[in-house]
Amino acid sequence: MAGDDTLSPAERSGVVLVGGRSSRMGTDKSRVHVGGRSMLALVLAAFAPVARDLLVLAGVDVEALPDTNPPASDETSTIRVLRDSEPFLGPLPALTAGLEAARAPIALVAACDLPLLRSAVLGRLAELLEASDQDAVIPRIDGRPQPLCAAYRTAGMARQFRAAVSRGERSPLRALQGARVLEPTEDNFRDLDPELLSFRNVNDPAELEAVRRIALQQDRTGDG
Repeated sequence: MAGDDTLSPAERSGVVLVGGRSSRMGTDKSRVHVGGRSMLALVLAAFAPVARDLLVLAGVDVEALPDTNPPASDETSTIRVLRDSEPFLGPLPALTAGLEAARAPIALVAACDLPLLRSAVLGRLAELLEASDQDAVIPRIDGRPQPLCAAYRTAGMARQFRAAVSRGERSPLRALQGARVLEPTEDNFRDLDPELLSFRNVNDPAELEAVRRIALQQDRTGDG
């Protein structure tokens, strides 16, 4: 243990969801580059300091996933790439499979289209869950819950989500009904990410260009 209530990175899993049809983007979002690296690589890099067991749940061709190595400075992280057995049915089946495959009691989860995700925000999500008796930490940003940038207790939530998938459910939020969920708001993260860029996802070319401009500015100023 890293402290009375906090697990070490070796005791956490990280689950990155890659999939969907990317119809608005027009191409696989995980391979789109921001600041010289694919969005998938950027998200994995954010996970590397806070979780050692990293999983990529892919609804696309797993053989072609690009640039999936964590930073060279973090040799202890490992990456497993698992094929989503139910692609294009929404994120819940992939999220369920990721929690089932996770080796640690806590799993941090993020979609691959969060290229400005910060490690510190992931760490805060983990710490909030580890210090509580809740089943999940789902941040509420701008009034909306973020189940794809969240922390889960793997065993219990995997069982609950699998039961929901078996019933035909496809919404992570509906599948969470009945679980004990902590919903921290923006104020819990602004000290780490003042503009809450960690929660800014990329769905279309216009959003991609906006995020690229932010990343370029961060490179110039050394922020991020």
